[in-house]
Amino acid sequence: MPFAEADRYFRQAGPQAADTLPFLLIAAVTSFQAGRMDEGAALPLRGLQADAACIVWFDRAPAFTPFRNEPAVRGAQARARRP
Repeated sequence: MPFAEADRYFRQAGPQAADTLPFLLIAAVTSFQAGRMDEGAALPLRGLQADAACIVWFDRAPAFTPFRNEPAVRGAQARARRP
Protein backbone atom coordinates (compact mmCIF):
# COMPACT_ATOMS: atom_id res chain seq x y z
CA MET A 1 0.00 0.00 0.00
CA PRO A 2 1.56 3.35 -1.00
CA PHE A 3 2.22 5.84 1.81
CA ALA A 4 -0.50 8.29 0.71
CA GLU A 5 -3.04 5.47 0.49
CA ALA A 6 -2.12 4.25 3.98
CA ASP A 7 -2.37 7.81 5.29
CA ARG A 8 -5.90 8.15 3.88
CA TYR A 9 -6.90 4.79 5.32
CA PHE A 10 -5.70 5.62 8.84
CA ARG A 11 -7.31 9.05 8.75
CA GLN A 12 -10.66 7.39 7.95
CA ALA A 13 -10.34 4.26 10.08
CA GLY A 14 -8.93 5.58 13.29
CA PRO A 15 -9.30 9.29 13.93
CA GLN A 16 -9.84 8.65 17.62
CA ALA A 17 -6.56 6.72 17.87
CA ALA A 18 -4.59 9.00 15.59
CA ASP A 19 -4.48 11.77 18.17
CA THR A 20 -3.00 9.70 21.00
CA LEU A 21 0.66 9.86 21.92
CA PRO A 22 1.32 6.10 21.45
CA PHE A 23 -0.10 6.22 17.92
CA LEU A 24 1.97 9.32 17.13
CA LEU A 25 5.15 7.65 18.38
CA ILE A 26 4.47 4.51 16.32
CA ALA A 27 3.70 6.67 13.29
CA ALA A 28 6.91 8.64 13.88
CA VAL A 29 9.07 5.50 13.86
CA THR A 30 7.28 4.26 10.75
CA SER A 31 7.86 7.59 9.03
CA PHE A 32 11.55 7.53 10.00
CA GLN A 33 11.91 4.00 8.64
CA ALA A 34 10.32 5.17 5.38
CA GLY A 35 12.83 8.03 5.14
CA ARG A 36 10.24 10.70 5.89
CA MET A 37 12.24 12.47 8.59
CA ASP A 38 10.46 15.83 8.59
CA GLU A 39 7.02 14.25 8.87
CA GLY A 40 8.17 11.77 11.49
CA ALA A 41 9.87 14.42 13.61
CA ALA A 42 6.71 16.53 13.74
CA LEU A 43 4.52 13.71 15.07
CA PRO A 44 5.78 13.28 18.66
CA LEU A 45 6.47 16.99 19.20
CA ARG A 46 3.23 17.63 21.12
CA GLY A 47 3.99 14.88 23.64
CA LEU A 48 7.58 15.98 24.00
CA GLN A 49 6.44 19.52 24.71
CA ALA A 50 3.70 18.42 27.14
CA ASP A 51 5.86 16.44 29.54
CA ALA A 52 9.60 16.63 30.17
CA ALA A 53 9.58 12.90 30.98
CA CYS A 54 8.64 12.23 27.35
CA ILE A 55 11.89 13.84 26.21
CA VAL A 56 13.90 11.56 28.50
CA TRP A 57 11.94 8.54 27.27
CA PHE A 58 12.40 9.58 23.62
CA ASP A 59 16.15 9.94 24.21
CA ARG A 60 16.34 6.41 25.63
CA ALA A 61 13.81 4.46 23.52
CA PRO A 62 15.67 1.98 21.29
CA ALA A 63 13.20 2.47 18.41
CA PHE A 64 14.43 6.03 17.95
CA THR A 65 18.16 5.29 18.27
CA PRO A 66 18.90 5.06 14.52
CA PHE A 67 17.20 8.41 13.89
CA ARG A 68 18.34 10.64 16.78
CA ASN A 69 21.11 12.31 14.78
CA GLU A 70 18.86 13.22 11.87
CA PRO A 71 18.61 17.03 11.60
CA ALA A 72 14.79 16.99 11.63
CA VAL A 73 14.73 14.85 14.78
CA ARG A 74 17.33 17.00 16.54
CA GLY A 75 15.33 20.09 15.58
CA ALA A 76 12.11 18.65 17.01
CA GLN A 77 13.89 17.77 20.25
CA ALA A 78 15.30 21.30 20.49
CA ARG A 79 11.83 22.81 19.92
CA ALA A 80 10.39 20.52 22.60
CA ARG A 81 13.00 21.64 25.12
CA ARG A 82 12.20 25.35 24.66
CA PRO A 83 10.01 26.87 27.38
